[in-house]
Amino acid sequence: MDNEQKTYLVKVWGIVQGVGFRPFIKRLALKNNITGQVCNSGSLVEIVAFCCPDNIDTFIQQIKLNKPKTAYIVKIEVSTLPYEIYESFDIINSKISVSEFAMPSPDLSVCERCISELESAENTRFQHPFISCMECGPRYSIIKTLPYDRENTSMQDYTMCGDCATEYTDISNRRCHAQTISCHDCGPFLIYKDYKGKENTHHQAFESATKDLSDGKILAVKGVGGYHFVCSPFIYETIKTLRKIKNRDEKPFAVMFENVQQIRSYCAVSDVEEELLLSEARPIVLLKRLDSDISCEVYKTSMKLGAFVPYTPLQHMLIRLLGPLIMTSANISDMPIIIKDMEIETLLDENLFAMLYNSREICVPLDDSVTKVICNMPQVLRRARGYVPLSLSMQFSNVNIFASGAQQKSTFCLYKDGFAYVSQHFGDLNCMENTAVYHANYHHLCSLLKIQPTLAVCDMHPTYFTTEYANQLGIQVLKVQHHHAHIASVMAEHSINEPIIGVSFDGTGYGDDGKMWGGEFLVCSGAKYERVGHLSYVKIIGGDVSMKDARKSSDCYLIAAKIDDISFDNRHNIIKSAISQNINTIETSSMGRLFDAVCALLDLCDYNSYEGECGIILENEATKAVEKGFAPYPLSFEVDEEGILLANTEKLIQQIYQAKLTCIDNSTLALGFHKAVADMVCNICRIIRSRNGINLVALSGGVFQNSLLTEMCVELLTEDGFKVYINRIYPPNDGGISLGQAFIGLQSEMEW
Repeated sequence: MDNEQKTYLVKVWGIVQGVGFRPFIKRLALKNNITGQVCNSGSLVEIVAFCCPDNIDTFIQQIKLNKPKTAYIVKIEVSTLPYEIYESFDIINSKISVSEFAMPSPDLSVCERCISELESAENTRFQHPFISCMECGPRYSIIKTLPYDRENTSMQDYTMCGDCATEYTDISNRRCHAQTISCHDCGPFLIYKDYKGKENTHHQAFESATKDLSDGKILAVKGVGGYHFVCSPFIYETIKTLRKIKNRDEKPFAVMFENVQQIRSYCAVSDVEEELLLSEARPIVLLKRLDSDISCEVYKTSMKLGAFVPYTPLQHMLIRLLGPLIMTSANISDMPIIIKDMEIETLLDENLFAMLYNSREICVPLDDSVTKVICNMPQVLRRARGYVPLSLSMQFSNVNIFASGAQQKSTFCLYKDGFAYVSQHFGDLNCMENTAVYHANYHHLCSLLKIQPTLAVCDMHPTYFTTEYANQLGIQVLKVQHHHAHIASVMAEHSINEPIIGVSFDGTGYGDDGKMWGGEFLVCSGAKYERVGHLSYVKIIGGDVSMKDARKSSDCYLIAAKIDDISFDNRHNIIKSAISQNINTIETSSMGRLFDAVCALLDLCDYNSYEGECGIILENEATKAVEKGFAPYPLSFEVDEEGILLANTEKLIQQIYQAKLTCIDNSTLALGFHKAVADMVCNICRIIRSRNGINLVALSGGVFQNSLLTEMCVELLTEDGFKVYINRIYPPNDGGISLGQAFIGLQSEMEW
């Protein structure tokens, strides 16, 4: 065996910067009698190892087995270098290079060891609101450029004190090369400022803020990816004021609790939900709420409560002292989360009483991620802090892709060298503020990943901002149908490369025929799809912009069903005349609009004050019937099996209308509607299987955020022998569209 020492170059790709990887490598090298050096190189880690072949094999195995818990290794490559002797093993300065791909780390929640120090009066970092180490702290939100070194982050503004500098260079210390290392002497520091101009710093700032919150005030508190509006969830008038500040009348607020044990006093928590709450991302988790003293103004009509636990030291300090607090993104409804201190300061008044902040710059705005458990597994509904910019492995291609996403719940996706990077959630791109944030973050992530897109993929909708944005880049553009992209997002996430039946239900999407789609059955394979079925078209008024008006939609469906002896809208004659004369009308196959119409028909809700509100309320009503043990009212879709499969919505509306006239309980009817949709899905998929021989089904689109419907569909399809896939780590709503677009763009290039 050749035991002669050689010089090796080891390259490690993955999440290997900002997670204690270089100190880990040095400790491992010393343990294995290896000399050499380690450094960050662009966006990967390069190791020079001088040792014998046996040692290098053991070294590589131990890297894989014992890596830091927050590291993620994608690939390790070993080659030999010209013979060179090294006397020691050193961590050297980072090198700037153009690497194959980058994988920056997401922000990491504060670790248990730092929390222990935070709460220990004997520790030098006792009550230090920015305590962190190699295993925790902000990452992506403070990155300006790669490699991830202090001078390339917003921590560059804070000079380490002597004690921190000693820890930073001590290989045995867990803060060795921790770029966010700080203490009470280094900064950043807390600053308190109220609307009257009163200002405090350090611990006095914390005391002033906690007193205000105890007194029922609303504060803006600076977090990792942006500000939160913070207040008590128990004081009705305070929460009403918060709704006034945010211009948010009905949508529920998320509440932060100290720990899972405290959450159980307010919500039912399963083992899977507990695991999700305590996962590294620390997302908001939608939980079934219990009767409690939390004000109903927090959750309004929702049966769910968005709950999460602290992920920063400051949050731990606040919650430990004050108990549960509303922590909602500091933004005015439909606007981006606020990250600038001056912008918050301009909002201060007797309603938004004060701000608790620090001078550290937020480089990347990140909302809290939102998740839930469905079919006993986690599902991401809003993907942002804690998940972004984690990548998804896809097939390798030399093409660099930019997928611009959708107009609502917008994200974009970048693809390079076999990996797709989906951006954080940007919200709806109907205002200049959101489009400006989208634009800035596109350039920021392209710069970090060193990507120059050669192909842009966008939606077919001609007036979407994202369509216009893709067209302005001056590169090849591929337009992708909206619902095809929904199904492709499932295919990408689950690495599906064979034909699949796609069931895509949402509110709206521009169809190949210029009509508004949204209740679609597709057969998808590679970059291609065929529309094989859909809900029957119904003529409605107003197009995309007026879809909040469920009462008007309901009247349109009643007219389509030839029910004219009763009207649920005082505009009925105008609506009927407009439809008959085709004034401002569009034909739609939308399942989202059908949910709205049924919700209004049952007098549950007639206006979507936020996206999907009617659908949520209809699901809540159906869930009540399930919990009471009621059987669903027998409703069904008639399906035309000739040519393209059509599910008849008009006849379903007639059935619901007749049942309502006989005073059938609303919850029973709502459950019957859900059951009818699930039965229709299974029946049509069964017909498609008999025609095409396909046994795989993907469910995606905003309507499949409905847990009751999704679980009904999955159960029925599985019982019928189908293998069913849904979105898990990427949203089923329009937040997943960009991933699907990137997948189709990649498949298109490979097929070409």
